[in-house]
Amino acid sequence: MNTLMRLMKEKSMELGGHAEFNGCVDHLLELTTSIAFDNTPHSENTMAKARALCGHFTGSTQAAGILLLKQVGGDKIAVGCIQDVVTRWWSTYQMAHRLIRLKLYFALMVAEGSLAADTNLSPDQWIILEDTVAVLEPFMVAQRILEGEKYVTISLVLIIITTIRSRLMNVIEKAFSQHQFELATALLEDFNIRWGSGTDGTVFNEHLTLGLRNRPKGIPRLTLLATFVDPRTKSMTGLGNIEIAQVRQAIKSMAVEDSKLVLQCH
Repeated sequence: MNTLMRLMKEKSMELGGHAEFNGCVDHLLELTTSIAFDNTPHSENTMAKARALCGHFTGSTQAAGILLLKQVGGDKIAVGCIQDVVTRWWSTYQMAHRLIRLKLYFALMVAEGSLAADTNLSPDQWIILEDTVAVLEPFMVAQRILEGEKYVTISLVLIIITTIRSRLMNVIEKAFSQHQFELATALLEDFNIRWGSGTDGTVFNEHLTLGLRNRPKGIPRLTLLATFVDPRTKSMTGLGNIEIAQVRQAIKSMAVEDSKLVLQCH
């Protein structure tokens, strides 16, 4: 896909066009969160165990039925486990968050013998899973926002990228555990490879470089321009004054070029 889009962009330029390939923001975020599938030195194989626990219930109608019955009479609607899928947005977060919600019922099933103790997570693994959910939450929120169908989303990309980076840096600074520190550090490293460091003076031109596997890197120029003209985001949170001036100048230049085209057509 990357090769095809680059060829399309090159052909467009040959013909005097301005087509650009910027990639899918949701997909790029998902590539970063996929790191949570992997184990860190202090993760105690938690994600693999969590997937196995989830698979125990999604693969057995009897076990799933018992789990639902355990929730009858509770203050929430009875629910089952959600299996994470690499190709589905924020599915790792969904799986982990749902397991945490069902933690009490797993313990009840272990106590009565309907769930093997070694199938359930250990106390330390439950803590690690909760730490993982805390790290993944800003990605989940961002992807849900980008899935919106009743509002423009392109102008929200700058503040989304800025917020995720800030949240990851905050987790690294105030991590509750070594695992949370390691996971947030790994996510931030991958995130910055794809979106840039966000250092003042680098954001406006980051899109001129390529990231991993020649994928687009940074926030596309047109995205920044859309952010500036959207009343909701015109404060350009995430950009310094110099770069805001660059965005303003780029819009003026585009307006001049478009006006020339209009005059030529007439």
